[in-house]
Amino acid sequence: MLIIKAPKTYENERHYIFGVIFEHFLGLEYSVQFEENRSDIEITKVSDSVKKLCIKDVLFSFTGEYWLKKSSLPTTPLVSCDLSHLEESIPLVKPAVPVIYGASSNDKYLECTPDQVLLGIDVFGSAFYMLTCYEEYVNQIGDTHGRYPTQESLSVREGFFSRPIVNEYLEILWFCLSQLWPDLKRKERLFSMTPSHDVDVPFANAFLGPKKLLRSVAGDFILRKSPHMAGKRLASYFAVKQGNYKKDVNYTFDSIMDTSEKNNTKSIFFFKAGCTNKKYDNDYLIEHTYLKKLLTEIHARGHEIGLHTSYMAYDQMATIKEEFDKLVRVCESCGIKQDKWGVRQHYLRFKNPVTWRCYDQAGLVYDSTVSFSCGGLGFKSGTCYDYPVFDLENEQELKLYEHPLVIMESALIKSYMTKDSLAQALSTMITYKDVCRKYHGDFTLLWHNNRFLNKHYWNCYNKIMAY
Repeated sequence: MLIIKAPKTYENERHYIFGVIFEHFLGLEYSVQFEENRSDIEITKVSDSVKKLCIKDVLFSFTGEYWLKKSSLPTTPLVSCDLSHLEESIPLVKPAVPVIYGASSNDKYLECTPDQVLLGIDVFGSAFYMLTCYEEYVNQIGDTHGRYPTQESLSVREGFFSRPIVNEYLEILWFCLSQLWPDLKRKERLFSMTPSHDVDVPFANAFLGPKKLLRSVAGDFILRKSPHMAGKRLASYFAVKQGNYKKDVNYTFDSIMDTSEKNNTKSIFFFKAGCTNKKYDNDYLIEHTYLKKLLTEIHARGHEIGLHTSYMAYDQMATIKEEFDKLVRVCESCGIKQDKWGVRQHYLRFKNPVTWRCYDQAGLVYDSTVSFSCGGLGFKSGTCYDYPVFDLENEQELKLYEHPLVIMESALIKSYMTKDSLAQALSTMITYKDVCRKYHGDFTLLWHNNRFLNKHYWNCYNKIMAY
């Protein structure tokens, strides 16, 4: 067992981050001792009181008047810790590691002797900052949809959004622990891929009137310059109106599940059960016969169903509970029961920590909303591991877990998804998937069911699934 000696400040916050790092991520036994006059973190081992690891403590050294205020945010530009000499010992994305919080000693952030290791990176404070989305609570700014602007994120401004910095800090910590106690064993992890699909528009034609159909067909000709798609849409419309709902152009669910099963994984389909804003919510009825048949088939094939909360629901506990209860009720009427229910907010709207708190109180097990507002491309919370979330206002760990979203297809479609740039889109996704694999993490990909409009999108999706 490891013994962690820490300053007697922010005890709830420290218990949380120690639990995430040591118990959830590393699987190590530990106990915490809080001491009044301590200014750093000291780690020893029960069976070895001579050797010790000393870690700088910066974020949690701020007094109450600065806590959760802009004065406690990291000083920018960030300095980097050059660990190129340990490149073979510590798995890093790049050898120069950004230091969110920390302090060097003689320009060194890592010093090792046989009995003592000094680490100048505040790995616990920095990890807490990233995992809790600390800056979002402090800055309280939003884009047109009320989301924290991507360009304001520290990881974007400092250029490390494409690397899971918390995982890198974890590996640095593990290296330090292993130098002192090589007999320590950490929890084994396996790489996984989670394909997820927000069902914003399950059907293009099932609930469509003639006027909207003509508008869509005109868009195929004029905007998308695709007579083929216009013809396909018309044929689909008449087939669906005759009861063959699987002919709908947006009905890609069977192909999605086929691809997942071929690659030995399961898809998660997040369905909407409410409409709170007619401009941004596609108002379909989850209890419609077509939807119930779809839910039944997804469950029968062993895939997962989740809740896609409506546009305005992200900070409304009663609305979230109502939509969740409705989804579960409809599923149970189809004979569907799940051990766990996850959620992703429509438009990735997120208010820290209110959204997490509402999901937790509603009885949801995990969330997969945390991602950059520009369309989801990168490690917003700094990790490719799932983790329990923390309520910064109430100073408590919640039962809810976050499954960070790494990539959403819309970010790629805006930039790459044409026939000529398909290779570039695939290369981008491969880079992120490789990083997740490097840390035995989870590569969570969001691809909407209605975003497979042509064969190039399908080709790209199938290749990243198979890679």
